[in-house]
Amino acid sequence: MEKYYTFEVEDYIVDDFFIRWVLNNSDEDSKIWEHWLGNHPDQIFKIEQAKNIVNSIKFNQVSEVSRAEVNSFIELVKQEHLSKQSVSGNSVPSLWRFNKKWIGIAASLIAVGTIFGFLVFYKNQSFNKTLSTNVSELGIYQEKTNTGSSPILIYMVDGTSVILKPKSTLRYPKTFLADKREVYLSGEAFFEVHKNPKQPFLVHSGEMITKVVGTSFTVKAFKGDNDFKVIVSTGKVLVYAQPGSKEKNEEDIVKPIALIPNQQVIYHRDKLVLIKQDLPKPSILSQEETRKTFNFKGTPLTEVINTLKEAYQVDIVYNANAFSSCQLTATLYDDPLYDKLTTICKAIDANFTIVNDQIVITGRGCSRLY
Repeated sequence: MEKYYTFEVEDYIVDDFFIRWVLNNSDEDSKIWEHWLGNHPDQIFKIEQAKNIVNSIKFNQVSEVSRAEVNSFIELVKQEHLSKQSVSGNSVPSLWRFNKKWIGIAASLIAVGTIFGFLVFYKNQSFNKTLSTNVSELGIYQEKTNTGSSPILIYMVDGTSVILKPKSTLRYPKTFLADKREVYLSGEAFFEVHKNPKQPFLVHSGEMITKVVGTSFTVKAFKGDNDFKVIVSTGKVLVYAQPGSKEKNEEDIVKPIALIPNQQVIYHRDKLVLIKQDLPKPSILSQEETRKTFNFKGTPLTEVINTLKEAYQVDIVYNANAFSSCQLTATLYDDPLYDKLTTICKAIDANFTIVNDQIVITGRGCSRLY
C-alpha cells in the first residue's frame, strides 16, 4: 500500500485495486483502505476526487478496446480535466467535450494485472448527451449530533475541520458543490475552514448566515436562544441576518457585518439586528495567542496534548506511559487541529484515528527525543 502515498488523482482512477474498492466496496477492501487512510490523512482529498470520478461513470463490459485508446483517454483526463478540478474534487470530467470516439472511455481496472477489464466505451453514442456535473453523492447530506458531554471533531472532504459542541447538530454534504460549500448548524461549533477563494464556505444557522473563504471562527446558534453569536479567531468573516424566509437568495439578505480577529457579532433575533463588538481579551485560538501556545521547543508530548485539549476542548486518548519519553519541537500555530495532529503523529511515529467521537493516538512510543 505504500506506493499510494505518492499517487495523484489520475493515478488512482487507473489503479485496479482502487477501482475495485470503489465499485465493489467489499468489507475486506474497505478495511484495508480505511486503515491506510488513517495513516495517510493527507491523501483524503485526492481519494475523494478519484472516487467522485469513478462513481460518476457507468461501466459496461466491452469486447474490444485497444491499449492506445485507453492510454489516450488517460492522457486526456490528466491534461484536460484534473487540472481544472476544484480543490474539493466536486467537478466531474465533461467527457462529452471530446470527439465522439472518446466519449465515455473510463478505465475500471478490476482484472488483476491488466488494464483491459471493464471500460466505458460509447463510440456510437449521440453527441447531444449531457453529463451531469453532480456526482452520485452530491446533494446528499449527512447529519452529526453531539449527544455527549465533550466536543467532537468532524473532518470534511474539503479539509475543513469542525469542533462540534455538546447538544449541537451539524448537517453537511458528503461532496460540496463546485462554487460553494454550505453547511447547517443548530447549536455551537468551532470551524477551521480550508481556504479556497473559488468556493466560499457558508454556515446556515436559522436566520443567520456566516460566510468565509478560509478562516477560523465559532458560531453559537441554539434554536431556543434569543441571541446568536459569531466569534472570529483568524481571518475575515461576513455575517448576514436573514429573518423570515429560508428561501431568500444571497443578494436579498440584509445587514451584512464584517468581522476581523478578536471581534464578535451578536444577532438579536427579536430585534432583527446584528451588533458588532470587540472581545475583551484575545480568543484562545487567535493567531496572537496560538503563536505563544503552539510554539513547542523540546516540549513533552503530555504537555503538547494538554495544550490541544485545552484549546479545542476535545477528548484525546493515548497511552501516556508509552509516550512519556516523547518530546516535540514544532511550530503549529498556523495549522488547523487535524493538521496539528498529523504533524505531531509523524514526529513521534504514531497514528491517530477518530473512534466513538474521541481522537485516539496509537504507536510504539519513544525511545529517543524528537
